[in-house]
Amino acid sequence: MTWAVTFISNYDVHAHCGTVADVETLINACHDRGMRILLDLVINHTSHEHAWFQESRISQHSPRRDWYIWRPARYEDGSRLPPNNLRGIFDASQEYYLHLFAVQQPDLNWENAETRAAIYESAMEFWLRKGVDGFRVDTVNTYSKEPKCRPQSRIPTGLVAVLQGAANS
Repeated sequence: MTWAVTFISNYDVHAHCGTVADVETLINACHDRGMRILLDLVINHTSHEHAWFQESRISQHSPRRDWYIWRPARYEDGSRLPPNNLRGIFDASQEYYLHLFAVQQPDLNWENAETRAAIYESAMEFWLRKGVDGFRVDTVNTYSKEPKCRPQSRIPTGLVAVLQGAANS
C-alpha cells in the first residue's frame, strides 16, 4: 500500500503513516535489511492551508507574496476577467493565484530563490539528514512557468482551461 506524505516545511507525516519518528524507524529498518527508501517529493505546490500560503495571501505586500504566482485581473470592455486561460482562483487580495492542479494546491514560484532555498531545506535536506536515499520527483515538468503567465494557445493535456474566480468570488 502507498500513502502520500506531505512534507513541505512542516516536517510532518500524514497521520495514516505515523510520525517522523516512525519514518526514521522505517528508514533504519530498511537500511538494516540492505534496502533503500525513496520518498515521493511533491514540491510544485503546497496546500492552501499551509503557513507559507496563508502569509502570502494576507496582502500584496506580504514578504511571502512572491513565493506563489499571483496575477491581477484583466479588464475588457469594463468587465473583470481572469488574467489568462491558465487555472487560477480569485482571492481576497483581489488577485488570482495559479493552481495547475486542485484549487487547494497553489503553485509555488520556483523563480524565487528564497522559495527554492526554503523548499530545499524543508522538503529535501531535512529528509536526507534522516537517512532517506532519494526521492521520486512528482510533477517536475510543471515547476517552471511562463513568467508573465500570458494566455496559452494550447493547454497541456489533463489541465482544464477554466479559470475559476470572478464567478466564485
